[in-house]
Amino acid sequence: MKKNSIIIITMLMGSLYLFSCSKAEDIISPTHYTRVPRPVNLSISYDTTSTGNYRVNINWTVESTNNLKDFEIFRSTNDAAFFFLSGGINSTNYIDTTLSNANDYTLSYFVNGRGIDRFVGQSSDTIKITVKKTF
Repeated sequence: MKKNSIIIITMLMGSLYLFSCSKAEDIISPTHYTRVPRPVNLSISYDTTSTGNYRVNINWTVESTNNLKDFEIFRSTNDAAFFFLSGGINSTNYIDTTLSNANDYTLSYFVNGRGIDRFVGQSSDTIKITVKKTF
């Protein structure tokens, strides 16, 4: 009885192997990376506002505006995790005035394009700057 059970299990496993395997398929690459233009050529500079806050100027370009609704920007402060800073940006520049001039900061930013079809495109490269308080 035990020998018959082993033979039946072996035959079932063999048939599952033979009939369940098919030719390997190519991995489908995500289409949203090419559907929405990627922000490129980020540049960054800073100065201070009349109230003493830092004014960080971020600029970027896109090669096309096809299927482009707007941009969203993310920031990391002092190498912490990135967080959503602002969305619905309709130009290729953003001015961040949310930091007081009381401390030094290491700031990192990246930008995403958002498509008219609601897809989010590939993120830009990350750009980093260190801002120093003025006395």
